[in-house]
Amino acid sequence: MNISRFKEGLEELVRNYSINRYGRDWDYCFRLSFKYDVRNFNNCRRLMKKLWKKFKNECLVDGVYIMEYGENGKIHVHGCMICDLSNSSVEDLFKKYWGSGGGVFWLEEFDRDKENYNLYMTKDNYKNDLFDYDLISNLY
Repeated sequence: MNISRFKEGLEELVRNYSINRYGRDWDYCFRLSFKYDVRNFNNCRRLMKKLWKKFKNECLVDGVYIMEYGENGKIHVHGCMICDLSNSSVEDLFKKYWGSGGGVFWLEEFDRDKENYNLYMTKDNYKNDLFDYDLISNLY
């Protein structure tokens, strides 16, 4: 597989998934780090599945997330999501379901003019090829 073509396709997915599927842009961008030492993608995906199932019980949620290794060898997650709840409500859900046991999160309202989020989410992947991704809707 040509990894640079794969990465270009991933950038395209992040840029257009919500528009193609829901007819609108992303609502939020997020980053998740783990409280515990998570070092393989299968464990990360299992934890993501638990998180998004809980979210799904509270709101419509979908998005793209990318799992990647940081410089410390631990996995962290970047993502963009749609969710019809207010910023404070989404933040409360992250506090409830992630911050209480999973680790630290960062959440920001999506603004296409502010930053090129598809590049933000994939930028670290260009340092190495140790990354994976999934759609939130694939997990439940």
